[in-house]
Amino acid sequence: MNRIEHAARLCEHYWPLIIRPNSKAPVDAFRNKAPPDVDRVIWELRRNPTLNIAIRLPWLVALDADDEPAKAIIRQHETPFIQATPSGGEHRLFRLPEGITANCRTRIGGIGLDLKTGQNSYLMMDFSRIDGIRYQLSDLVGPHDLPELDVTPFRREEPPIEPKPKNHPPDYARTLAWAADVLYREYFSFEHAGGDLGLFKAACFLIQRARLRPEDARDLLRQWNQSANVDVPWPDSRLAYKLREAERLRR
Repeated sequence: MNRIEHAARLCEHYWPLIIRPNSKAPVDAFRNKAPPDVDRVIWELRRNPTLNIAIRLPWLVALDADDEPAKAIIRQHETPFIQATPSGGEHRLFRLPEGITANCRTRIGGIGLDLKTGQNSYLMMDFSRIDGIRYQLSDLVGPHDLPELDVTPFRREEPPIEPKPKNHPPDYARTLAWAADVLYREYFSFEHAGGDLGLFKAACFLIQRARLRPEDARDLLRQWNQSANVDVPWPDSRLAYKLREAERLRR
């Protein structure tokens, strides 16, 4: 199956999303919008063969493992839809049980395990490439051939705790955990989609909203900078500059 045939089959079964070349950033804004039809997708791929492609995840749930502990967990859940990623990770796709809702989560259990779901989330797909390395799917099956996933083990154990605005409360450790969860869930920096602004927004969140200690904000921003939320990691000097700017604006 060639790239165009693969894209046509994706459009037949799933909601496609066109992605920038050598990137995970969408070409166009897509949140809460209908997906493009197959003719538009094929036209775009023929016009620019270097484009990547993804699928959005309404009624679906994807497990994304970036390290060996995470792979061990997701391999306990069988599905025909298994995909190897360019970085050596693994994706597994499932149906979300009817009547069940779930939220996206990142670094579940403190390891490289993410859960993606919903029409405004997406999963990179086979024939896409990052730094010349291709995503590779075991078998392209339709949604009705996917098993349902019980998302209970992957739910957050407790709701996020809003940090108190002054000083550092006794439950600062919970504030730090809440800040990490929100940072990975809501903040992104993609080179071709306002990456510098995305970095600044992340720094402002840590300094102004979460009100973390400077050393904690620095360490958390460094970890985020090396995650899938950032397609091209920033140098430490840039991270430090954005944190200083966020601190200056808070005063």
